[in-house]
Amino acid sequence: MYIPKRYGQSKVSKCPFCGRDAFSQNSQKIPVCKEHKDNMLKDMKCA
Repeated sequence: MYIPKRYGQSKVSKCPFCGRDAFSQNSQKIPVCKEHKDNMLKDMKCA
């Protein structure tokens, strides 16, 4: 079932470190907040 986006609705990424809105990307191209821009995520595996 296809549900179109409503006016003004957009994707909001969350910072994986603190859960706040992510406005920038770190060197791994992961969306993060400005306070965690220099942090790196360790190796992770899908469960």
